[in-house]
Amino acid sequence: PLTSSSPNVSRGQVHMAQWLQSSAPLSAMAVFAAYASVSYSVLRRINTEVQAPYMDEVFHVPQAQHYCQGQFGVWDPKLTTPPGLYIISMVPAYLFRMLNPADSSRWCSPEFLRSTNWMLSLLLFWTIYGLIRQLRPGLSTMAATATTLSLSLLPVSFFLHHMYYTDTASLLLVLLSYSFSLSHCHIAAGIAGFLSLWLRQTNVVWIVFVGISAALRQIQSRSRIVQPGDSLLGSIAQLCKWVARLDGDVAGILLLLTPYAAVALCFMAFVH
Repeated sequence: PLTSSSPNVSRGQVHMAQWLQSSAPLSAMAVFAAYASVSYSVLRRINTEVQAPYMDEVFHVPQAQHYCQGQFGVWDPKLTTPPGLYIISMVPAYLFRMLNPADSSRWCSPEFLRSTNWMLSLLLFWTIYGLIRQLRPGLSTMAATATTLSLSLLPVSFFLHHMYYTDTASLLLVLLSYSFSLSHCHIAAGIAGFLSLWLRQTNVVWIVFVGISAALRQIQSRSRIVQPGDSLLGSIAQLCKWVARLDGDVAGILLLLTPYAAVALCFMAFVH
């Protein structure tokens, strides 16, 4: 870092460097504001050009509208996803309906439902940013922001942020589960993982991955049983020997895995 005692460095340069460091989070906010503005423009253009439900929206939009009307017993048998997205959409719909009951018909229109998904995409932006800071703590704010922007603009997911699909909310909850896991908040990670199953059942694969990753990080931090030069088979053998000891560390790992195992059990109960 620059200091006033450094050779060939003026006091003005020191103040400039300190100002840049302190304003780094503002650069992330500026990039986010630009991203949100462009994304909102895309949303408005889609709502103008494609006013009727498009592609799989022909299934999701009517089902969400049934939920908005309190018709929870109505279900389209062609739908293969749980009702999590429709439940999420009900929350702002009911709030706006209470504020303006005279115009209640618009609160579950395709335009409104797409906007709820768009708002979730804004949360997803910051979730990705937080994950990058967790995984790469030495990365500068600008580099982390640029990486976040690049990932947020991934064409496949960016397009679906402006439609009424399950992808955005599903990805948000899975990444939140991973973020909580990295922060050692395993109960919160399990809750986020459980909620993600209400968007897509296949998320159970990712939640199991998050749980196993957490267990391996914990094992490695405590016992260092795997060395950088070990082969895959050698690492697996060392891990099996460690598990076979059944000592206190193993019990702690099993306790850590409990929230993730509970999610997997809920999935199996739902399937059967």
